[in-house]
Amino acid sequence: MKYEVDAEILAKTARCDKGFSCLKHERPDLCRVKACIAGEVYFIQCSETLECPYKVQFGKEFMCTCPTRKALFHRYGV
Repeated sequence: MKYEVDAEILAKTARCDKGFSCLKHERPDLCRVKACIAGEVYFIQCSETLECPYKVQFGKEFMCTCPTRKALFHRYGV
């Protein structure tokens, strides 16, 4: 199965250094969304060693700012 995301969203994810592998189910280490606040703020659970230009530390928590990851959560619940 391959996830579909609008081209406009993919274009906003220009800093992806993983080749959009999340769309192909090739990311067993895909960060899990723990909480989504108002459809804007996404708190995630992932490996602290996972490097990602869209992962932002907020105190002891991590937030995700990746447009593609957000779209996957909203469209597919992953």
